Amino acid sequence: MRNFFSIITGAVLFSGAALFADVKVPAVFSDHMVLQREKPIAVWGWADDGENVRVRLGNDEVSTEAKGGKWKVLLSPMKAGGPHKLTLSGKNQVEFNDVLVGEVWICSGQSNMEWPLNRAFEQQDAIAKSANAKIRLLTVP
Repeated sequence: MRNFFSIITGAVLFSGAALFADVKVPAVFSDHMVLQREKPIAVWGWADDGENVRVRLGNDEVSTEAKGGKWKVLLSPMKAGGPHKLTLSGKNQVEFNDVLVGEVWICSGQSNMEWPLNRAFEQQDAIAKSANAKIRLLTVP
């Protein structure tokens, strides 16, 4: 009987939390990210079913309604530039700062691709020649 009440209590708490879910996006969205230039920019995530979600990047703002707890919008293509702020609004607000629009390259390969530059041969020279504040790296485990 005690187990039954634990299950019921958990179900009630979980369903109550779902009624007040925040607008969320996957971890690939973050401060300092780079979005692909000159292509429609997809932004997607989760929110309460029926919740109105607004997405703003620069002067472009679009909105949609979450269906089945999910939502997705397409922002207009942009030229390379930034930094911009990406703002998501629903029952809550989420902001990502220092967002650049430019070239996005996806690379994969062997473990040596994640070799840190500070462990390379003649690293001081390599690091000095690599200084570019607009290069960003996203590592996906």
